[in-house]
Amino acid sequence: MGAPPDSGRLEEVRFAFTADVSLMVRLLPDHDEGTLRFQVSNFDALETVNADFPAHLVGSDLLDQLARWVIGEPNEFLKTAQNLRRVEA
Repeated sequence: MGAPPDSGRLEEVRFAFTADVSLMVRLLPDHDEGTLRFQVSNFDALETVNADFPAHLVGSDLLDQLARWVIGEPNEFLKTAQNLRRVEA
């Protein structure tokens, strides 16, 4: 319950702004290990997510899950990831 309008107390402040945030997906192959690292920036939060996958598992199903993540739909992209690491911006 807020204060009456004539109380002189600050109840709320709102700011409107346009955020300048870029999203990125980078694929980094490790030929010796036979893996692909997906480096994903700023999808769910201001963070970078590193996730490794065996190269033979990177196919249509996994990329469909990545696409779902890109557009904000529920996904299981990180479910089978190895060496999962999140770094806040």
